[in-house]
Amino acid sequence: YDPEGFGEIPWDDFLEVLSNPEFIAEVDAHKRDILLERAQERTTTAITFQDFVNV
Repeated sequence: YDPEGFGEIPWDDFLEVLSNPEFIAEVDAHKRDILLERAQERTTTAITFQDFVNV
């Protein structure tokens, strides 16, 4: 989901990822809910790899 390899994904792109069937199959529903909340409350331009792992 990070084709440039920068270690972050813009929030708008990440919101699309959240509805991707492959992502849904791989990521626990509780984690997806937390990530969606963070996307809606975003204070940065992108989610970083570390932010994702920390959830």
